[in-house]
Amino acid sequence: MLSRAVLTVGSAWGFVFYKFGRMPKSSAMPNGHLEGEWPETPPTGWCERPMLRVLHDSIGGGLIYARCEPLEDFIEYRAMERSRTGWPMRSLAWYSLKTTPKETGTSPIIVEDRWMVSAPDSWGLRDLDAIPTRVPARPVFPGFLVNTACFIALV
Repeated sequence: MLSRAVLTVGSAWGFVFYKFGRMPKSSAMPNGHLEGEWPETPPTGWCERPMLRVLHDSIGGGLIYARCEPLEDFIEYRAMERSRTGWPMRSLAWYSLKTTPKETGTSPIIVEDRWMVSAPDSWGLRDLDAIPTRVPARPVFPGFLVNTACFIALV
């Protein structure tokens, strides 16, 4: 059973390293702009619903980017990214929270990464913005269990 769980993690990471991790950022290649909820529960003080939500979804992986636009009384905007990978179902995930100071217009500063590990620089795996490939570490249920069961049945 443990060896099949390792296969589940390996298949999810495989999509990150060989396909999904090398795609352009979601804002550069969106499948669709969506109205909706935050991908994860937002921190206190963030807007109730994101004003922009972009989805990129493909075989073995998906990325959702959502943000609050700066308003007159806000000092900064807030953004959240969430990625889920795995096959046949999504089995691992990560997400990050970002803020950008409105008055400076600087690039987003990652405030908090959750359930994510960056691939070592020596592996040479960076996306188009020279950001290290982010590897998911949080199990997603029931996908993790279903994928593990599939690998048990196949092997």
